[in-house]
Amino acid sequence: FDMQTDADFANYYAAAASIQNAGIMRKSAGTAATVFDIPFFNTATTDVQAGTLDFNSTLSHADAAVVQGTGTLNIATASYSTLSGDFEPDTPGVVGALSITGAFRLDGNSALNIDVGGTAGGEYDVITVSGDVTVDGVININPIGGYVPRPGHLITILTATGTIIDDGITAPSGWMKIVTSSPSTVQLEYQG
Repeated sequence: FDMQTDADFANYYAAAASIQNAGIMRKSAGTAATVFDIPFFNTATTDVQAGTLDFNSTLSHADAAVVQGTGTLNIATASYSTLSGDFEPDTPGVVGALSITGAFRLDGNSALNIDVGGTAGGEYDVITVSGDVTVDGVININPIGGYVPRPGHLITILTATGTIIDDGITAPSGWMKIVTSSPSTVQLEYQG
């Protein structure tokens, strides 16, 4: 399903309604928000390439499901406890930035999938969060464009305007995670 406008999803009928995404739910056009005022259950891929996906009801992101893109995921008023599954700025093999508005709480079954083509800004994926963050699960690094990490290479994969709590997110082999509070970031430094 490809949303090419900023239309909203709401239930105006007496029967309960929800969206069960088991394929690809993509927002490829529109500069404003597409609002989901009904429960959204993602078991496959949600791809926000343009504008904002704004969740105002129950949000479920299952193990092995994927949220990817370069737009904004607004979960500030969504009802959820933690999020499972994968988060991938842009698409696999392409460097990009994914923005998230609201508290971003990951559980032990989640993964941050980061493409790295170098250590300068714009050469690796980044997730920017307007809110507090709890990180758990794993970080996966995908070298692209012939990138080979060297000891001392440092990348900032996540920034937040609020606090970051590390609930045990695991760095990839050879990389050391650095969680800072001022500014709030998750960084990876290659150790070899």
